[in-house]
Amino acid sequence: CFYQLLRCRCGRMGQRLVSVVRRGLILTGATRSMAELAACEPFYAAPSGGTTAASYAHQAHAPSGFHEYTLVGKRDAGRDSKLLTFALPDTMPTLGASVISGVKVKQEVAGEELDKSYSPTSPAERTETFDLLVKAYAPRKGGGLGAWLCALEPGQNASMKVKGAKKIVDGAPLARNRFRRIGMLAGGTGVAPFMHLVATLLADPEDATLLDLVVSHREPQDALLDAELA
Repeated sequence: CFYQLLRCRCGRMGQRLVSVVRRGLILTGATRSMAELAACEPFYAAPSGGTTAASYAHQAHAPSGFHEYTLVGKRDAGRDSKLLTFALPDTMPTLGASVISGVKVKQEVAGEELDKSYSPTSPAERTETFDLLVKAYAPRKGGGLGAWLCALEPGQNASMKVKGAKKIVDGAPLARNRFRRIGMLAGGTGVAPFMHLVATLLADPEDATLLDLVVSHREPQDALLDAELA
């Protein structure tokens, strides 16, 4: 069994404490300045002006129903997985999905109408684009949407709709400084909604939440978004 632990302290002092633990051994543990974290852009970098309290909520500019979004970039994110970057239309300053929420993708694959939900891994206030972590699972009845998405090339479109807010503890969505500490356990692509949460909180200079994210894999080669977690 292989696992990773990402531990981050958000705060107003311009520093983040980041530790990565693998197989129970601490490989990295250091206080990183904002200048050092610039190497991890765009994941750790705050949007222009920083994250605002309003970014945690579902935004009014998020359109209802399904709309076409154009793929503008893709890169390997692990075994059989891609990080896909889609462009936002001019009418959407940001994706507008609440933290944590996401999009639903709909597509006909091999004569079957499929739909699946994905959580963005980019910060809530990312402008112009948003990222989705997608794994290309082997084709099967009722499946294949992930493989279809991973096969897209820049310039091609996917039909998606922005989903409503997901309620977490006590029936309310996430808000700035709502919790002193958040512990997260994830496996495989299940890391995506937590990366959305982590990216948004780390980009917020007014949030001081302590974050612990443990990601489990069968073996090291199955790690997804390894660069962002390391």
